[in-house]
Amino acid sequence: MALMKRQAARTALAWLLATQAPLLASCGTKEHAQRTEQTTSAEQTPPASTPAESLGAATPDTIRPRPSSATTTEPAIVDILRTVNTIAIRSARLARARSASDAVQAYATQIADDYAAANRKLDQLATRLGVKPQSNPTSRALITSADHARESFGAKRGAEFDRAYIENEIGFQRQILDLLDRNLIPAAPDSEMKALLATQRATVEAHLDHANHVQSALSP
Repeated sequence: MALMKRQAARTALAWLLATQAPLLASCGTKEHAQRTEQTTSAEQTPPASTPAESLGAATPDTIRPRPSSATTTEPAIVDILRTVNTIAIRSARLARARSASDAVQAYATQIADDYAAANRKLDQLATRLGVKPQSNPTSRALITSADHARESFGAKRGAEFDRAYIENEIGFQRQILDLLDRNLIPAAPDSEMKALLATQRATVEAHLDHANHVQSALSP
């Protein structure tokens, strides 16, 4: 009798395992698929950028305009070039009024003359093409940055002013070279505009080289 009960129990257990096996296998497969999906999703999703990364690690002292398609139209390009020329001329005039250094005076005079000539050429081309300058985020960011920088080095006097002015000029000329190379020259739709931008790029590069030499001469 006891033997018959044990055999019946084993039979019942075997039946229970047989009926539950597909369900257990299905659960295991589903759980594995969910883990795989979560892992793949985590691997494919890039980590969220920090504020510094999203802004190019910009600081309050360094405002970096980020040109978009709206700021690389021909009217916007004309406005950006005019803004660049005006910024350089204003800083040069301040340097000519403040500096007692012959090297700084010579540099500032060249800057004022070259960018005034660049503005005249720009106005002539814009008139010939029938293009009117259009305000844009890049121009506004350049103006904000330049005003902040001029306020900073303009508060200095003597040799400190000279070094601060030239240091700012080096940063400014590098910024304009980058703007020309990455955005303005590739975006210019007109061959004459491209030629003007290429000419301005050569001028900016020469100014950067000149500023580096002046900075070396000013070093204590």
